Amino acid sequence: MAIKKLLVVGDSFMHPDQDFPGQHWSEMLPEYEIIMRSISGSSNGMIAYQFVQGLKLNPDAVVMGFTMPDRIEFRIPPGRPHYNSNRIWYSSGNSELDADQRLAVDIFRATTDDVMNRFKSMLMAKSMFLECERRRLPYAVNYNGLHGANLAHPTADPIIQDIVDEFSSRRCTNLNGHVFKMNPGFHNDDPVCQQRMATEVRDILSTVDFD
Repeated sequence: MAIKKLLVVGDSFMHPDQDFPGQHWSEMLPEYEIIMRSISGSSNGMIAYQFVQGLKLNPDAVVMGFTMPDRIEFRIPPGRPHYNSNRIWYSSGNSELDADQRLAVDIFRATTDDVMNRFKSMLMAKSMFLECERRRLPYAVNYNGLHGANLAHPTADPIIQDIVDEFSSRRCTNLNGHVFKMNPGFHNDDPVCQQRMATEVRDILSTVDFD
């Protein structure tokens, strides 16, 4: 029997760190072949792009992690070296930005509406959920920075909450709800939390309720 393929998309919280082997939730699911497409510093737009590209690899299931809705993208200039050769963009979650890009990020964060940014990211997430359901792909969701550690952001709009509630059966432990650490690269070294995430992913993916 062929081992099932699990597509993982997201930012740094969703990606293991080779210097901390075996400590990330994605390394605790031996029953799956992991198709790791998450990239540190990704915006939600970049995560959606990972998802679309990853579907071409015909996964049997998907785990999606999201990030803060105020990250914006900048195309990496041709010829600029980067640690990930598959990367097309930087986002405001990366340190490689130049002075003009940092200014653009500051202006964006100072002048745009938080609720609308969250709504756009949640609508993007919903489209990914619905695509999984259309393909009858089991999926699990980790909102991380998108909707606050306890899914109770102070500026949350009822429409945003409706989307969260609609897909609540797919929601996993929030990996961003702990003390942030630069190392490991997935920022959460709590073994209980990582194991709980792995267990929840396994349980959710085993429950198919598309009908």
